[in-house]
Amino acid sequence: MNPAHFDLMHTSTSDTGAQLDIHGLEAACGLLRGTHAWVTRNTGDSCQLVNLSGSALEIDSSLNSLLVHSAQNSHGRPVLLLRWRDKTIMCASLSTQQEADGCTYTLSMLFDGPFELTASLAGFVDGLRCSMQALISWQLSKQRVESDQASGRQTISCSCCHRYHSFEHGWMHWDHQSNLRDVQGTFRTVCEKCALALYSVVLHGQF
Repeated sequence: MNPAHFDLMHTSTSDTGAQLDIHGLEAACGLLRGTHAWVTRNTGDSCQLVNLSGSALEIDSSLNSLLVHSAQNSHGRPVLLLRWRDKTIMCASLSTQQEADGCTYTLSMLFDGPFELTASLAGFVDGLRCSMQALISWQLSKQRVESDQASGRQTISCSCCHRYHSFEHGWMHWDHQSNLRDVQGTFRTVCEKCALALYSVVLHGQF
């Protein structure tokens, strides 16, 4: 990561990464009393900033190494608390597997001094992880939905409300589609309505 750009890059527009718009970072950071929160896109031994909440923060080699380490070890421990200087970093995986773009995503939050992940806070973080993952999955699959539907190769359905996505008409219930085309299987995702509803419940819930 380039420290000089950390306070400027609120969305990624690189040639290799889809642009993502992740709302709620500031609210989540405030609820957990962190000083900064950000989401990174992870590929191999590199991390790319996607979104940032908070003032400018210098990412030196030691912090970058911690972020890469947490991404590479997220399957064993999806939420890690790591010490960095006199601060604590919480790294929470937002991907159970590679997303549609072949990358994984991580939510990181910085705290002054020590931070204890109590049972109630752990429940909030798990809900936040699931809802952010749903939003990321929906945004990344949007282009794939349009591409696959345009070519008629695949059926797209929402895992939550079970609606079907029509390239011509958007999301609809299966019984509203009278002329289904021949397809090669079903691609599961989360529609925008369900993703936003889940995300809103987590951010405004009590913990």
